[in-house]
Formats: sequence, structure tokens, C-alpha cells
Amino acid sequence: LAKAFGASKVIATCSSTHIDFVKRMGADEVIDYHKTNWTDVVADRSVDFVYDTVGIHGTGDLAVPKLVPHGVFVTLEGSGLASKATMRGRPDARQQKPECI
Repeated sequence: LAKAFGASKVIATCSSTHIDFVKRMGADEVIDYHKTNWTDVVADRSVDFVYDTVGIHGTGDLAVPKLVPHGVFVTLEGSGLASKATMRGRPDARQQKPECI
């Protein structure tokens, strides 16, 4: 989906049992979240967009520093949003939680 919207590189996380499937879906790089924390290998200010489907508390605080200027963090769960302090430190970044029906 990201490539359909113009992404030149897609980095995805999944368990090792799904790596081949995720690559077939178009990911250029896949991180096995059982072995590696994605925030340890993705450089700060290196990605345009982070899409969080889990929404664990604190995810936004880890994701926002990874965004390039004017990058966007989207989470499906409100508990995943970055704190106000994190967003004050990155006024160029945006975050949102879409309303799902």
C-alpha cells in the first residue's frame, strides 16, 4: 500500500514466520521484532511515515524522533500517540489517530 502511494522504500516489522510474505507484499527491508527492536536500527530523522497498528503506550515517543522534518506518525490506537512533551520537541512532525468505525 505504501508503494502504491509513492513510497520509494518500505521498512516493515513482523515475526520471522512472516518475513517472506511481507517481502512479497512489497517491503524492501523487514525487521524481525522478536530479534531486533526497530527503534534500534532505524536512524533518527530517516523516515517519512510511521504507521503503527499495535498502539502500545510509548510507541509514538519512540517513533516521532525517527521522522524526517514534516514526517507523520499514525497509530490506530490512541494509547500509542506521542506525548505532548515529545511533540513540543518536534513541532515539524505530525501525528494522528484516525477514527475507525
